[in-house]
Amino acid sequence: MKKFEIDITFRNRKVHIYLGNNECLNFKNKTHAETYLRKYKKIILKSLYNLNNLYMNCSNVYRLFYFDLDQITNVKVQKALNLFEDSYDRIFFIYSEGNNNSFKFCHIDNCFVELQNALEILQNYSDSFKKNYSLGAQISSLKYMLETVKLKLEDDKCNLKFTKKMKVIKLRKAV
Repeated sequence: MKKFEIDITFRNRKVHIYLGNNECLNFKNKTHAETYLRKYKKIILKSLYNLNNLYMNCSNVYRLFYFDLDQITNVKVQKALNLFEDSYDRIFFIYSEGNNNSFKFCHIDNCFVELQNALEILQNYSDSFKKNYSLGAQISSLKYMLETVKLKLEDDKCNLKFTKKMKVIKLRKAV
């Protein structure tokens, strides 16, 4: 079974969780950080399961219409799906200390982007070339579900209860 881990960092007697996208949470002690982390990981895992399910549905639709698509569209969709698979697998890798969380969250974002790309390619093909209404309807529903999963992930992350014992800071990029 694959395990999704997020690291807690200890520096200068403070507890930090780096969330990627230049965000960091500071906690007064390890217990508060671990409590928050359990809730946060549950939200991420739920989204990863949904993302995997959407990938499976997208692949099924792609394979169902494989013989209807032209060669260029087939290559583009296959490349986007391969990039999704690669990013999804890398979510569960263990990276060096300090960079682990940022790489994982970057790969989660890449998964959303690549699945959206594959769906856009199929949607463009169905709209312009063959007027394949069945493909278009299935892709539209998958795009809607993908957008819903993405918005739900963002909403759930924002709605986690912040306490007085933690502080959100924005990191600055080195110039």
